[in-house]
Amino acid sequence: RASAAASAATGAGAPLQGSFVEDFSACVGGKPSGVDWNIPLTQWGGNVNGGVNPANVACVPDADAGKTVLRLTTTGDLYNDTAGPFGVLKDGSPRPDDALFRGWAYSTYSHAHPCVSHTTPPRCNVRRVGGAITSKAVFGPGGTHLQFRMKPCKEFGVVSTVYLYNYTEHYCDTSSSACAPAYQAQCCGGQPCTDSNDVCEGTWIENLEIDVELPTSDTSVQPRAIDPQWITFHNARFSSYTALPSATHVKCGSDSPCSQEKYFTVPAEQNDGKYHTYDVWWDTRDASLGGNVTYAVDGEVVATITGANKVPAGPMHLYLAAWVPNSWAGSPLFDTCDLLVDYVRIDPM
Repeated sequence: RASAAASAATGAGAPLQGSFVEDFSACVGGKPSGVDWNIPLTQWGGNVNGGVNPANVACVPDADAGKTVLRLTTTGDLYNDTAGPFGVLKDGSPRPDDALFRGWAYSTYSHAHPCVSHTTPPRCNVRRVGGAITSKAVFGPGGTHLQFRMKPCKEFGVVSTVYLYNYTEHYCDTSSSACAPAYQAQCCGGQPCTDSNDVCEGTWIENLEIDVELPTSDTSVQPRAIDPQWITFHNARFSSYTALPSATHVKCGSDSPCSQEKYFTVPAEQNDGKYHTYDVWWDTRDASLGGNVTYAVDGEVVATITGANKVPAGPMHLYLAAWVPNSWAGSPLFDTCDLLVDYVRIDPM
């Protein structure tokens, strides 16, 4: 069940105080409780997938865990059930059967398989559809310990991920109005913003995010990052973001870059059919240190990220998801695959 030792006293979006624990023992109608979780129907990651669908989210018994767990299912390019679950487009509308996927980065794969060439019938509306849940509460900053136990999807092409996330866009027109103090601090060196010193060029994308994602390559450098021969379940990506460049590819702020990704070899192949435990310690209590995030897999510390421009200092929602990203988790040449989550908990440090 989900439980919290104490809740925030006032204010929409105020961070939850105390501990939050979800073990999926109190699901309602085979789904995580609507009191604590949202189950989105949405498209993300570009026009290379059908997004995530609530039909791919379920609470199921699992013999290995000896209890009910969360199951997040993803369909691949060999999935042919015309009954769904169905994907959606970026605007939220149903994905047509013949809406081919576009822009797959690993082009050798994209020219050879269904829904990226004119295969009949393409069934693009039921392929590459994942599942996700997002917490209604927000957590942090300060000292926060996130721990979760999951059995990752065993197939390549699907990212099994748990992450903290919050996204806000801020705008400023230097020709017509003064920019907000937070915008000035991020984009104008703390000075009144002008056309010459606004490195964000009018749009600050505040992208607060801390991720654990697998499988991956051992680098972000292409072509190796998207080449299946380098993508393994011995690799995982641990990342932390505070902002992103806007669509015009300008800087994310005066102190760019505003993120860091670390690729590490983890202790064991994570698609071995076993549950693995992951820890994230997110600490912003000492402003002089700029914040740090430390990651561990099965009790072994594997990565640390530091720096105020890379470590979020604002509250974030918790996401649990399985979905098809653009090539960097491998090629989705499978029917269906399940990510199982035994529990997730967040405790103050």
